[in-house]
Amino acid sequence: AGPMAEASVKMDGAQDAAMEAYEIKRIDMQVKVADLAEAETWVRKTVESLNGKVSGHSSYNEGPSRSTQFMLQLPVKQLDAWVKALEQQGEWQVQGLQQSTTSIAQQYVDHAQRLKTRQALEKRYTELLQQAKSMTDVLAIEEKLISIRTEIEWMQTEKNRMDDQIEYAECSLRLDEQPNAWQRLTRQAASQWRQGWHVLVNLLLFLLRIWPLLL
Repeated sequence: AGPMAEASVKMDGAQDAAMEAYEIKRIDMQVKVADLAEAETWVRKTVESLNGKVSGHSSYNEGPSRSTQFMLQLPVKQLDAWVKALEQQGEWQVQGLQQSTTSIAQQYVDHAQRLKTRQALEKRYTELLQQAKSMTDVLAIEEKLISIRTEIEWMQTEKNRMDDQIEYAECSLRLDEQPNAWQRLTRQAASQWRQGWHVLVNLLLFLLRIWPLLL
């Protein structure tokens, strides 16, 4: 019973490893930072150093508060290093961290098998084309080959897409700037100055419009 149980455990471990090889991972993070521009630069440089890429970027301004939303593609093997690097930023506060995993093992294996079948069929028709003796047979086989190769091309593209999903984890990162008292004061002052300037300009334009009445 001992060897059989040990073999069963090994098989279960191998199956678990195979399942993990076909998983799509996603991580969502929300972080408060002191300086948004500095944090954005850090994110871009760190993602590049981890062989990842920035796939999306949006900025939001709400009065004195500012935030940035990043969509990142990170190698799955670098996820732990990414989270650790964020947590080591002393002035930053990680407000939210969620990770999710979706298995596409069955879908991936089925798709790979269908692709393999189509490739074998292409090989068979190629052999038949070389053996064809009439123009009618040649045209019929070539037409079939075009259809099969079109399917193979689409299936290979789909396989490449799934490979990317498995290899790179999708990371949604929101940076919320938490300005100090001085930053809030200067931004509010700048906002009030701009509003006052617009009022002054509109007043001058109004006076220019009614100057005949003033005379």
